[in-house]
Amino acid sequence: MSSLSDGKRLVLEHYGRVCSRCGFSDWRALWIDHINGGGNKHRAELFPNWVNRDKPGGRGGGPFYTWLIKQGFPPGYQTLCANCSCIKDRTEGYGEGDYVPPDDWPVQLEMTL
Repeated sequence: MSSLSDGKRLVLEHYGRVCSRCGFSDWRALWIDHINGGGNKHRAELFPNWVNRDKPGGRGGGPFYTWLIKQGFPPGYQTLCANCSCIKDRTEGYGEGDYVPPDDWPVQLEMTL
C-alpha cells in the first residue's frame, strides 16, 4: 500500500492537488512538471548520482520534492497527472526522445464515443 510522503504532500499543497489540465486528483499519479520543459535535464543537473528506483534513469520524487521545498516553492512548476504529462511531452515537444508532431504521424487516430 502506498502512502503520501510529507514532501510530496507539501509540494502538492503548494502547486495544486489536482492536475492543472484535466482536474485528475489521485495523488498517486500526480507529478510536478517543469512548465517550460527541460525537467529531465534540470533534475540530472541537481542529482547527477541519483537514480529513481521505480524508473531507470529517472530523477524525480523525494529528492526533487525536497529541493522544491528548500527553494521556497519557486515558480515555473505545475501539477500534472501522469497522462497529461505524457501528452504534453509528446505534443509540445519538450521530451528528450524522438518527438514526432501529430501532423507527421502516418495515421491519424480518431476517438469515437
